[in-house]
Amino acid sequence: MDRLDGLLAKLRDINLSGEIADVRPVFKGFGASCDVFVGFCRPIRKKVAVKRLRVFMSREEEFAKRFFKELYIWSKLDHPNVLPLLGYFIEDGELPNLVSEWMERGTLHDYMKNVVSNDQKLAMVIGIASGLCHLHMHEVIHADLKSHNVLISSSGEPLLTDFGVSHMIACSLSAAGGTTSNLSSPKGTVRWMAKELFQSDEYTDPQPHSKTSDVWAFGMVIYELLSQETPYPHLKTDMQVMFAISRGILPTRPTNTVKNGGYDVDDELWKLSHLCWNSEPSARPTVENIIILLNQ
Repeated sequence: MDRLDGLLAKLRDINLSGEIADVRPVFKGFGASCDVFVGFCRPIRKKVAVKRLRVFMSREEEFAKRFFKELYIWSKLDHPNVLPLLGYFIEDGELPNLVSEWMERGTLHDYMKNVVSNDQKLAMVIGIASGLCHLHMHEVIHADLKSHNVLISSSGEPLLTDFGVSHMIACSLSAAGGTTSNLSSPKGTVRWMAKELFQSDEYTDPQPHSKTSDVWAFGMVIYELLSQETPYPHLKTDMQVMFAISRGILPTRPTNTVKNGGYDVDDELWKLSHLCWNSEPSARPTVENIIILLNQ
């Protein structure tokens, strides 16, 4: 408990218990591991998003320690392409809630139809890469990078969010089952997950999420921007996608991208996505190198 008490002391300034009013559900704001609400934060007098995780703090002390550790890390991140954490509160002493500023423009998944020009695509990709680079510099693995987890600010900037949430939920489920054996089994969203995250046999577990698996997912976000579709749109089930990725089958170039012969943003971004999908994790570029390539 000493460690948990120490973490809580560090987070005292962002404890928003009793400060969020008019909380109501958001249409389509419900996922596999959390529910999203909108509310009003009294101290800053702003509309906020409230993400309620589906876990019970009082029953799972190990999860509570991990949760508050992740919150502390997030609270210290400061970058124009990373969604700031405004605070947290625990509802009825049980359900953890994360509070951030409400983004009227929604997610990149919803906003992609507005990203049509070469300059817009390049700026969006550079912004996402810059946010991911900031996470990696602070040894934070996103573990669930996709267009649904990139919010769009009022000025049109991409903001990374939900980093580490899928792993926190995985830890909680393992603790609830009385075992830690699932902690090495990666959680995330299948269509954005790297090949090595599926590879296992009776003697070895799949590799955990890493900076290199984040880079793979970044390549899939490029695919989303170029195609305006979810990766592997022709495959209907996650099992089919897992099988395809495990066999080394990569997305095909979207038909709406055009190769013009000279320098073309779509062409360069498509080449970059393939660098991100190298089957050997160590051969993928780092996010720092990706930013250098994008700025050339």
